[in-house]
Amino acid sequence: MKILVVDDGQLAINSLIRILCRVAPDCDYISAMTTEDALSWMRQGPMDAAFLNLEMPGMNGLALTRMIQKLQPRCNIIVVTEHPEYALEALQIFVSGFLLKPANEADVRNVLEHLRYPPENAPVGIKIQCFGNFEIFVGGRALAFKRSKSKELLAYLVDRNGATCTNGEMLAVLWEDKPDTASLHSISAI
Repeated sequence: MKILVVDDGQLAINSLIRILCRVAPDCDYISAMTTEDALSWMRQGPMDAAFLNLEMPGMNGLALTRMIQKLQPRCNIIVVTEHPEYALEALQIFVSGFLLKPANEADVRNVLEHLRYPPENAPVGIKIQCFGNFEIFVGGRALAFKRSKSKELLAYLVDRNGATCTNGEMLAVLWEDKPDTASLHSISAI
């Protein structure tokens, strides 16, 4: 999950990011101290959530919220403020959460567990292990191959590091002890 923290005070940013790191350690955190920087981050790619301070110089956090909602309608906006009187207005523009400063760990955890737009459960990454046994891990689990030749072919292509190779080269690597025949080419359709 990718989270943007927006506040004009570096100490407030650091405090919230420390809490977020304890509550959701596998997330990526980005900070912005101005509304312009926040909008710039939002234009660069999808964010799953944004924690926004309402009292910002220039544009206030509610105006920033409306702009973010136009740029990224599925971004969860969590308002963070010292002013409880903003709660109704924040809820009227359909934010995902409202936190009073100073935020605590339990409240941050609760907000993240009840997001309006939960992040999709995409794999957390792909890892290719080349030393020892060749393995591909998706989301921390080893990928199972139906055919051992498929795994061998993938290992060969990883070893080639993006370089092109012909069908003949791949066949020679996979079936090195067999002559290059038409029947071998039909087997390669696996």
